[in-house]
Amino acid sequence: MKSLLVVILAASTAAFADDGPDGTVTLPQGAIAVAGVVGVKVEDVPAAPPLTSASRVTSESLSVAAAFGITSDVTGGVTYAAELHDAEGSFPSNGRWKGPLLVHGEMRLHAEPLVVVTVGGDVVVHLENSEDRAIHLGVAAAVRLSPMLALYTGAPLPNGPAGQQLTIESSTNTATSLTVPVGLLVHPALPVYGFVETKLAQLSISNSTNRFLFDDFIPVEMGAFYRASDELDVGLTFSDDLQHPGDRYTFGLAARYASH
Repeated sequence: MKSLLVVILAASTAAFADDGPDGTVTLPQGAIAVAGVVGVKVEDVPAAPPLTSASRVTSESLSVAAAFGITSDVTGGVTYAAELHDAEGSFPSNGRWKGPLLVHGEMRLHAEPLVVVTVGGDVVVHLENSEDRAIHLGVAAAVRLSPMLALYTGAPLPNGPAGQQLTIESSTNTATSLTVPVGLLVHPALPVYGFVETKLAQLSISNSTNRFLFDDFIPVEMGAFYRASDELDVGLTFSDDLQHPGDRYTFGLAARYASH
């Protein structure tokens, strides 16, 4: 279930009311944004003879997020995720409401019509297990290729961490790794936009493993959103590892309100 909550935390960045998303992940000064994502994870569980047979398990989670434009270039916010239901029971039994709490901040360093660069960091603490903590540092950078297309790394849109390329986990053997995400943001001449991204590699700095696209995994995350009004977006997100398609995938229903 922990992996589902991580995906939902990331997915909460995906709904953003904007005429033309271009990779900017900070909010205007004084703007407030709130978002919610209901996520569903479907996972194949292998058999463990003679105790269990192979099965398919479905679990659900809820993530809520809020962000505030402190200045025109600085944004801060929080995200919280909790389990709604899994194979063992339903919310709120057995402390399922005690999910990960994420606090983040971003600073935009460069903003031009063709290039946007933002740096940021966040701290994640799991309320059910205080030893389960992590620090992320990263960058959100986007290059506009055309009026409809932008190439990006990090988060493509506001309401969450700018990027989580560098991960430092708190544990007995602190694991530190660096991921290399890349994606494409698409905004046609319609009140619809979307994105698709993958990770080129996950590089071990300490106590983790190296993973490379195609050799070890083929992660894909995507989303499609509709601008229902000037301040409200709704959409769908999906993630899977195409090296083993269908073995473990997550989809979510997202909604986000943003003041101007």
